[in-house]
Amino acid sequence: LPNRRLLRDRCVQLMAAAEREAGEMALLFIDLDHFKRINDSLGHGIGDEVLCAVAQRLAAAVRKVDTLARLGGDEFVIALPGIQAAGAADVAARVLDLCATPFAVGGHDLALTPSLGIAVYPADGHDFDTLLRNADAAMYRAKDAGRNAFRFYSSEMNLANLNHLLMESGLRRGLGAGEFILHYQPLIDLAGGRVVGAEALIRWQNPEIGMVAPDEFIHVAEDVGLINPIGDWVLREACRQARAWQDQGLPPLVVAVNVSPVQFRQPGFVDSVAAALSASGLEARYLELEVTERTVMHDAGHNVDTLAALARMGVELSIDDFGTGY
Repeated sequence: LPNRRLLRDRCVQLMAAAEREAGEMALLFIDLDHFKRINDSLGHGIGDEVLCAVAQRLAAAVRKVDTLARLGGDEFVIALPGIQAAGAADVAARVLDLCATPFAVGGHDLALTPSLGIAVYPADGHDFDTLLRNADAAMYRAKDAGRNAFRFYSSEMNLANLNHLLMESGLRRGLGAGEFILHYQPLIDLAGGRVVGAEALIRWQNPEIGMVAPDEFIHVAEDVGLINPIGDWVLREACRQARAWQDQGLPPLVVAVNVSPVQFRQPGFVDSVAAALSASGLEARYLELEVTERTVMHDAGHNVDTLAALARMGVELSIDDFGTGY
């Protein structure tokens, strides 16, 4: 890997380019937690093999334009050009994830975690030494917070990205633990007072903070790629419930499901709808999909094909937020 001198040269060039383009770059300072124990108990030979194994995993977390360097000992630095705080947080989270599996070295399965500090140019420093020093300081904040974590040098970035990361981990757990539920808002025929349909609305029953409304977590789910499995669950559950009401002898209702733009654009969306209908035994005419006008107009040619396929299937379609300026 590049050493400190080569890292400095590259960072000077990257900062000059960022200054010209009014852009940003980030430095990730990585220190292995309790690495000295490995050297002391198993010897420096095993320790060196562990460092090589760590370097291979870190290399899997970076792009070709990034620079992964070893400062010395068990300290590594990743220089990330053209990246903002949120992107740096994604890389840091990926590093933590990659290091979660024990390292098989010399006949031993060794659990080893990293602590990471992040500094962003130009907010946290205008030269290499300052940026590196601040990333190092942020890394010690991660160690103080319990290790196996990352922290920003800027406290504001810390809070925002920590909340985002906590929300992401909570969503992943919640999806597997069955913490999501659907509430049904009735659609009523005013002339006769009959309930003629219902809109399925997702809620998250978080065991720690209680009921969470979708406007607090849907955007995070979209950011981190969880909206597709969550949206697929909503489709399956809404179809199952609509058929269950029919099986109980209630008059058939059309159940409406809101579809995220990200979910709507996934290649297998039509197949997901068909699978939800098939698994539940619900007729397609009792499912209504609500999409926003912006969803339809984004890449309209492709989306019209998707809408046509759903219409041929017999699914009802409606435009949500029509004419509201979104």
